[in-house]
Amino acid sequence: MVSSFLLAGSLVGLSRAVSLPLSTRGTNSTNEFSWVDTKPTKDLQYYDCGSGFQCARLEVPLDWSNPNKNSTAAIGIVKLPAAVPDDDPSFAGSVLINPGGPSGSGTAFAYSWGPGLQKVIGENYEIIGFDPRGVNTSTPHADCFKGDQFARRLAQERTFNLPPIDDAIGYHWASASAQTALCEENGADSIWGHMNTASVARDMVEIIDRIDDLRWKESGKAKPKDAEAARLNYIGISYGTFLGNTFASMFPERIERMWIDAVVDADDFSAGTFRNDINDPEKIVDQFYDVCFESGEDCPLVESSDESGADIKARVADVINDMDTTPVSFSYDDRPYMLTSPGVRQIIFSMLYGPLTSFETLALGLGALMNGNYSVLTPFFPPDSIKMACNASDDNELPEYNWDTDVLAGVICSDIVDEVVDRNISFYEDVVAYLKNQSETTGTGVSGAIPIACAGRKLRPSYPFTGPYTSPAASANDTNAPAAPLLITSSRYDPITPLRNAFHVSEGHPGSAVVIQETSGHGATSNPSECLVKIVREYFSEGKLPESGTVCESTCVRGWPLGLFNVEVPSIDYSKLKRRRTLQEIVDPAEPDLGNCSGKAGDLGRALARDTETRGRARRCATVE
Repeated sequence: MVSSFLLAGSLVGLSRAVSLPLSTRGTNSTNEFSWVDTKPTKDLQYYDCGSGFQCARLEVPLDWSNPNKNSTAAIGIVKLPAAVPDDDPSFAGSVLINPGGPSGSGTAFAYSWGPGLQKVIGENYEIIGFDPRGVNTSTPHADCFKGDQFARRLAQERTFNLPPIDDAIGYHWASASAQTALCEENGADSIWGHMNTASVARDMVEIIDRIDDLRWKESGKAKPKDAEAARLNYIGISYGTFLGNTFASMFPERIERMWIDAVVDADDFSAGTFRNDINDPEKIVDQFYDVCFESGEDCPLVESSDESGADIKARVADVINDMDTTPVSFSYDDRPYMLTSPGVRQIIFSMLYGPLTSFETLALGLGALMNGNYSVLTPFFPPDSIKMACNASDDNELPEYNWDTDVLAGVICSDIVDEVVDRNISFYEDVVAYLKNQSETTGTGVSGAIPIACAGRKLRPSYPFTGPYTSPAASANDTNAPAAPLLITSSRYDPITPLRNAFHVSEGHPGSAVVIQETSGHGATSNPSECLVKIVREYFSEGKLPESGTVCESTCVRGWPLGLFNVEVPSIDYSKLKRRRTLQEIVDPAEPDLGNCSGKAGDLGRALARDTETRGRARRCATVE
């Protein structure tokens, strides 16, 4: 559920988005786009904002239950235009994207992933990244500390150094309750009463409607009164799957294409107990130690007496368990540090999101821990409070987006059933007790911290939706149904959104198909294959789905680290495309060129590029012909 920008430390930095390019932070006096100086408008007005992207601020009602109220919000939008103009017969439309969180920045996601996504689904689509309410470039900011960076950093340091949540739930409860009071002090008319997922889904309707209006305006033609309502093309990852599921359930008649990856169980999410999140972390942890053992001396954790990965795991576990009662203290770079067992467990958990690219880092980090070289782990600590406060952004610039954890708690606690306001500490004691047994290595830190962040919540959303999370069967001829069924993808083992969630969500959307990427990590996109790319491309070009339960085997691709967009896809000659959504007619169906991926099993990254079911029995990486 928490996005792949995960960092260590309870709710400290759980979903840190990449920063926006500096070109978008300038002022209009320098002919650069400025989020601060650009006035939001009810119609879409795009401005060039660097590297071929266009940016806009769309004004929407703050309260969709009473849209005529004067209070408004401004949604930050970044567009990557299609390779063909809007009036070209081959133009396929707009695709809205969401990276997860909740609290991930869609505008930053458009800059970082937009070009690659466009290459995969077809460059005749334009990519639209938007910041949900309270996030990054959207205003009002859901910043509980109102820009006070020093106070925020101190609070983060306090939370980071709390004892394990299952041993000191009272401390965590009190800390979360204090933060809740800070966030909600401006009352129901503030952003905190209007940032639930249903409100964001309604914002998405507004976005696609205003895109449609702009397209008609630029065509020079009057929009017919009986014109069909604009439909949504959407890609959502992690929490973005819950947003997509919510949209599909509220507005099924507005769906054209929807691909969701790393799937959140909507019913479990709305209940606020999060019991269906951390089913797989221990499986991935065991893979890590097995790969480490098979890698021999290339893994810094291996000792000559080890007979299996289990021996390494037990040795590391002993050190971490000792830290439950005896934290490690040290100094580095003129700053004192205290390293606790929850901190180490969070570091391990964060590395499970992308094993292929992070297992080597994890091995080096744990090796340093075992050898007492604790300073290696300092990048995972909250930044120095005084230094960060002194380097705060100028009032005329877009501030650094560091209130993501405020957004995360604000959205989750708004989406949970109304009973959340009556939940006391004993309720959370039961939740933590259940979660404690799901992963002995990563503990209850993440899944325990998420529900307890709602301690003391009183504000409820004015525009709620709590299900059912269902949609009618897709039909190209029924204006009240999705135009195509949902494409749902998942990795085999996922640290926070297990595979079973994908099948559960699929049950609510007839005709949808679950595709399994045979790998470990957060979503199929954490370690994809040419098989997955082909399925996604065909879905967006033709609306076709494979049989539900289709498995895409792991592929060893050129280079390390591996990412979705290392997979090369054939170029598209758009001059040959005469009607919408027929990319498959001109795209060469041949295998993408993956190059030579020969390498030794001792390379931790390549060793994981194998069928997940082998559970770490690393094999040599064969050359792909």
